[in-house]
Amino acid sequence: MWRADVGPAAAPATRLTQITMCRSSQQTTVESIVTAVAQQKGVDPTALERPLYEVIDSESLGDFFGDTVGEITFEYLDTVVTVGSDGAVSVRPVAAPTP
Repeated sequence: MWRADVGPAAAPATRLTQITMCRSSQQTTVESIVTAVAQQKGVDPTALERPLYEVIDSESLGDFFGDTVGEITFEYLDTVVTVGSDGAVSVRPVAAPTP
């Protein structure tokens, strides 16, 4: 079961500003990331235009932390993804550069 904490949307027609998901024991870290990114972008997970494995070594991502507490942050499909050692996945749009 997913629990989503969704940040405020700027306007009804815009995407979510941030989504945080706590993965269930039935989901892998990779599935959690793909689901969260797809939800943030408002598309089906199968409609994402680039596979996660082209951005990060997704096979070892779930085993990265071991007994270590921390987080990993990377960019994927114009979003910033943060994965915590507790299984939480946060996704937000990449900030627009300031002029």
